[in-house]
Amino acid sequence: MDLIYADEKRKDIGILESCSYDLAYGEDENDFECVITRANHCCKDNYIIYVENEEYGGIIDEIGVDTEKDEIKYCGRTWHGILDKKIICPDEGMDYATYAGNANEVLKEIIEKIGAGDLFKVEEEETDIYIDNYQMERYVSAYKGIRRMLRANNAKLKMHYRKGYVYLQAVSYCDYSTDEEFNTSQVDFSITKKYNIVNHLICMGQGDLKDRKIIHLFADENGNVQPYSLLDQPLQDDDYIVDHRNQVLVQENEITENLDYPNAEAKKNYIMLDTEPADWGDNCNDYFYLKSDLQEDGSEKTSYESVEKEKKDVYKLIENKPENWTLNYDSYYMIDTEDGEYTGVKAVDAYVLQTSRPSDWGKNFGAYYKKNDEGKYSGVSGVDQYILLAKKPSNWDQKYNEYYQKEVDEYGHATGGYTGVSPRVEKKYVRQKEKPKNWNDYYSAYFYRYNDGYNKDEYRSISSVQKPHKKMQTQKPTDWAKGFKNYYMKDSNGKFKNVEGTGKGKKTAPKWRKNKYFTEITLTSVPSFNKQAVYREISTDYAPLWTGNTYYVKTEDNAPVWINNTYYTKNEKVAPEWNSGRYYAKEEAQFAPAWQAGIYYRQVLDYYATLVEKGLEKMQEYYNADVLDIDLEETEQVYDVGDMVGAMDEVTGIETVQEVTKKIISIKDNNTSITYEVGKYGS
Repeated sequence: MDLIYADEKRKDIGILESCSYDLAYGEDENDFECVITRANHCCKDNYIIYVENEEYGGIIDEIGVDTEKDEIKYCGRTWHGILDKKIICPDEGMDYATYAGNANEVLKEIIEKIGAGDLFKVEEEETDIYIDNYQMERYVSAYKGIRRMLRANNAKLKMHYRKGYVYLQAVSYCDYSTDEEFNTSQVDFSITKKYNIVNHLICMGQGDLKDRKIIHLFADENGNVQPYSLLDQPLQDDDYIVDHRNQVLVQENEITENLDYPNAEAKKNYIMLDTEPADWGDNCNDYFYLKSDLQEDGSEKTSYESVEKEKKDVYKLIENKPENWTLNYDSYYMIDTEDGEYTGVKAVDAYVLQTSRPSDWGKNFGAYYKKNDEGKYSGVSGVDQYILLAKKPSNWDQKYNEYYQKEVDEYGHATGGYTGVSPRVEKKYVRQKEKPKNWNDYYSAYFYRYNDGYNKDEYRSISSVQKPHKKMQTQKPTDWAKGFKNYYMKDSNGKFKNVEGTGKGKKTAPKWRKNKYFTEITLTSVPSFNKQAVYREISTDYAPLWTGNTYYVKTEDNAPVWINNTYYTKNEKVAPEWNSGRYYAKEEAQFAPAWQAGIYYRQVLDYYATLVEKGLEKMQEYYNADVLDIDLEETEQVYDVGDMVGAMDEVTGIETVQEVTKKIISIKDNNTSITYEVGKYGS
C-alpha cells in the first residue's frame, strides 16, 4: 500500500519511503501523524499524503522536527477532519438547515454550501437512500452532521481519494450483528448489560415555575418510547400529550430522571389556512405566505414571509371649497372623463375680454388672444399689409420677385388676394450641331422648328417614332374564334396579310397553329438625330416692364385692426373655478391583499419539538447504555465507521449491539494494521 505525497495543488510528487503513518477517524480525532527520517524529508505545509482509492489521507497542517531522534513528523487533518472543521449554518432567516432528497444529491448540496467543492466531489450514480426532511443541529460540524443524518436514515458515509479529489458516497450501513454475532469462541470481549434503566424522563424547557414547558416521556420494559403526541407530525403545543396517560411502568418499576433544558428553542411552524380569518382585513400582517427565490446557482430558496398590507390611494369627494384652493388646487384630483381615472387638478388660463384698445396694441398685439366659434382661444396673429408703389424701386430689375401684384382669376377678375410678381420670360432656340449625350433618354427635351406656311415659326417638342411590328404568337388567343381576322400570317412571298377564314363565306376561323400567326403591336423608338433640325430651348427670366401704381411691397406681422370686445388678455396657471362635488382629496390607505385559499399560513410555536428531540436522545442513551469492549481486529472482516457489530456470552446470555465509532489505521513498512472502537448507538 503506497503512501503518495502531492503538492498543495494536489499534483503527485512521489512515494514516501521508510515512514510510519497513523490516522484515526470517526467520533473524534480525525487526524494523522506521519513520521519520516530527516534524510527523507520531502513535504511542505499544505501538501497532502494519501493512499489511492482508499479512505486514508489528509492535508499537512504542521511539521515538527526532533534532531535527537533524527525524525520529522507531518501532522494534519484527515479527509474526515477537513469536513469536521466546516460548519453547517442555517440559511439567513431560518432556524435550522433542513435537507431532503436523494442522499447523494443532498451530499452535493452540503459540500457546495460549506464551500468544499474544490476538494470533495460526490459520486454521480444515484443511491436508493432518501433523506426525509432531516433537520441538522444548529451550527454542527459538517462531518458530524452528515454522519448523524445518514445514520438516521440507515446509512453511512464512504469516501476515497481518486485522481485529485475525495469522492463521497452514501451507502447503507452493514449490520454484522445479524449473521456475525460474536461469541467467546471467536474473539475476546467484555459486556456490561444494564437492565433497569430510566423509563420516565421529565423534560423541562422554557418558562418559570407553573408556566414552565414540561412534557413526560415514558418507555416500556423494552425501552420503547410511548406516544407523546396526538399527531404523527405535531406542529404546536396542543398537539402533544403532556399528562401521564401513556405511562407503562409505575410504582417500584418506575425509574425517573429530569432533563433540565431551559434553552430549548421554540420551533416555528406554519399551518395553511383554508378559510379567511375573521381578522384578515385588520391583522393580515399576523399571517404568512411561502416565498420562493431563484438563486444565482439555479437553486430555489423558500422562506415564510409576513403578509404585508397593500398601499392604495383613496379619493374622497370634497363638498366644500378648501381654504387653500387658490394656492394649492394642484394637490387635489378630479376624474378624467376619457378613462375614468383620477388625475391631478391642472391650472387653467383665465381670459379677460378687452373693451377698449390697449396702448401697446400696435407693438404687442401677439400677447393678446381671440376666441373662435368653438370657444377655444388662440394668440392674435399679425397680418400682412400691401403698399401700392407709385415709383420704380431701385432694386426692381434684380429683386422684382420680392414684390407683389393683385391676383386675378382665369377671366381677369381680381380675387382680392396678392401674388408674387412673375418674371418676363424670353426664350431662344439654339441648333444642336452634335448629338447630345443624353439624347436617347431625353430627346423629348429638345425641339424642332415648325411652320404651317401661314403663321410664323414655332418650336415643338421632339416625339418618339412609332413603328408597327408583327409579333409571333406562341399561345392561342382567347378571341381567335371570332377575331381571327385581326391577326396576321405570311404569304408565300414572306409578306404579312390578314388571316383568312375557311369554309363557306370564309367565316370560320382556321385551325390555330403555334408559331404561324402574328399580332400587330406598335414599337416606340428613339428618333434619329438630325443636326440640321434639332434645337435646345434656353429660357431667360427678366424683370417685367415697370408700370406705376401696379405693384406692391408687403410688410409682415402688422397689428390687425382693433375691434372692441374681440380680443382678450390671458392670466396663466391659475386655479380653476371651484365646483362642489367635482374635486377629490387623496389619502393613502392600507388594505389586506385579496384573500386566496391555500396561499396563506398561520404561524404557530412548538415549544416541545426541540425539548422532545433532546429527551429522545437521552432516552436512547439510557437504552444503549450497554458497554462492549471487543477486539474486532481478531476478525478478518474490514468494518466502516457506522457499521453495527454484536456480541453474546453463552454463559449469561448477555448480548449487545454497538456501532463502530472509530477506525484507527497504522501503516509501516508496507504493513497495515486496523483497530476499531465501538461505542453507544447514537453517540
